[in-house]
Formats: sequence, structure tokens, C-alpha cells
Amino acid sequence: MGVKTSIYYDLRGLWVDFLSEARGKKKTIVHSLMQYIDIQLINACDGVILISDELDQILLSRNANPKKKLITYGDGADVAGLHKIEKKNLKKYLGITGTIVGYLGSISTSRSSDKIIEAFSIVKKIKPEIHLVFIGPIYHEKQIRTIVADHGLQDSIHFTGFMETHNEAISYTKDFDVALAYHEIDKNSFNVMVPTKVLEYLACELPIVASNHKAHRNILTDNENAVLTEPTSEDYARGIKKILQDKQLSDKLRKNARKESYSYSFKTIAKKIIDFYNK
Repeated sequence: MGVKTSIYYDLRGLWVDFLSEARGKKKTIVHSLMQYIDIQLINACDGVILISDELDQILLSRNANPKKKLITYGDGADVAGLHKIEKKNLKKYLGITGTIVGYLGSISTSRSSDKIIEAFSIVKKIKPEIHLVFIGPIYHEKQIRTIVADHGLQDSIHFTGFMETHNEAISYTKDFDVALAYHEIDKNSFNVMVPTKVLEYLACELPIVASNHKAHRNILTDNENAVLTEPTSEDYARGIKKILQDKQLSDKLRKNARKESYSYSFKTIAKKIIDFYNK
């Protein structure tokens, strides 16, 4: 453009891949051309900011070779703010008693909510007093509620829907005994992502059960700040039971979650990016 300046490419995902993969469509010559252009633009920049190690590896395999790069992890989380939010009594809010395993985020079969329900039904058989709570919007609600009814779990699975504010949702999330994160789609555009819910779970000091997906492994370490399982309902149920039956492990995961959360604070990530620009 004839302007003497430095140019940095802040790349938050594989958007061209997502165009085909998210819709289940076959890759076309247009996608290939767009990917080629994307790599050329990356290589023409003075530096690139990447969302995860996985994104870095994929771009390197496509011959991206930026002069400088910085790897961050998602948009981060308001860790300091999340720590300050007061925990609210979710059992009282729902009028239930017992243990709560919970999920924060969008609810649909495309988000594997059906697999979470199936895993919960397995745990329920050995721990009758347990409840599953979904906090967030439901897509294709009739389908989800049919799955719940098929398992006979109408009295044990609860949906709060949208809460008035995100802080309110977090205040009730903090009352989970176990926090759930499940993903199983093994495609590039999904593998590079950094789930914000996981960063928030860490800041809420919750013991986490997560499927052993690349996006989760970028953040979580098995038996250190989470329990990672195979992406099957049976093994996911095993992970939930493992935390519920081992208080020492649960306490360890909570302690390590808070410690790990600082790595993903807005302040930490902003400092890295500012230092990157300054250099």
C-alpha cells in the first residue's frame, strides 16, 4: 500500500476450513484457492498471532512461514473478575438436593449434549441422588427433551436456559460439583479452537471432566487440572465417577484449576501481545 509500517495477522481460527467442515460439504477448488491466498498473506506479514499450538502446526504443514509468531490461547478470560463473583446456591434455585454435575454453554446434539446425557444416565444408576444441570440456550429443544425422556431422566436433568447476565450464569456454575466439557469432532477447524467455557471453569476452580480432544489437550492435563476421557459415553461416565468418588483428587483439581487460570487472564494475554508488537 506504499505505507511504511509493520503488519501483523491476528488469526483466530481456520475460517476457510470451517466453511466446508462445519457444514459437512466437500472441499472445492474455491476453498483450496482461498487457503493458498491465506498462506500468502500470512507470509507477507511481519508477524502472526495464533490461537493455539494446533493452529501453528497446521499452518506450518501448509508452508506458512511468518517472520515472527506469538501463540496465545483463545481470547482469554476475565480471570480476576471471575474470581470475585460470589457463588450462588444452584440447588436452592432449582429446588433440588444432592450432587450436581453441570455444563455451561450452548446445548444441542451438534455440541454432543446427547453424549453427556447418555454418560449421565450411566452415572445415575450407581449414584441416584445426582443431578445434571445445563446452563445456556437450547437448540432443537424438542429433540433434546425427547432424549431426556427416553432415558426417564426428566426429574434429574435441568435446563436453566439463558440467564439474565453472564455473571449470574457464572455464579451458579460455581456451585457445580463437577464441570463438563465434551467435544469429539476431529476436524482441523475444530481442533484449533480454545473453548472459553474451559477457561471459565478453571477460573471458577471447578474439577473438570473433558473428552480427550485436541482443543481440550491444549489447555488441560489429565489428573492435574482435569480428568480426560475417551470420547465415548461409557468412558466419560467413568471420568465423572472418578471425581465424585475421590475427594482428594477433586480438591487437587480445584486447586490446580485456580493456579492454571492465571495463564489465560486478559491481563496476561494482553501483555504478551503488547510485548510482541513492541519487539
